[in-house]
Amino acid sequence: MANIENLKDLLQEENLYLITEAGEQGRLPVFILSTKEDNDRKRPAVVFLHRTTTCKEWLRPLLEAYASRGYITIAIDSRYHGERASNIYTYNDICIFSYVLFSCVIFWHMGWCDSWISNLTSDYFKESDSAS
Repeated sequence: MANIENLKDLLQEENLYLITEAGEQGRLPVFILSTKEDNDRKRPAVVFLHRTTTCKEWLRPLLEAYASRGYITIAIDSRYHGERASNIYTYNDICIFSYVLFSCVIFWHMGWCDSWISNLTSDYFKESDSAS
């Protein structure tokens, strides 16, 4: 990061939401960090995406470093992360679902799914019938 005295005083933050689709995951949290001066001057923007299991706030040191050099910096939360996570298990739930879905595709491709899906669906319907 550039060695600038009172850097935090020179930066301005903006939090907003973009609606990209219906539903909870369609509400995209956006964090923008830039310098307060030169608001009328065009400047390049850099969009940062966090790594898996983190959120947009985790990127703050990078945003500050680039903003101190005159860039407009933007960070968003990926699906099921940060503000878009409905609970702490959301990401893990998606991983498990993806694994099961991937397994189904592999089983189908290998020709193993006929009996497997038949057993799975019959177990499901037995549970559904006993619940009603």
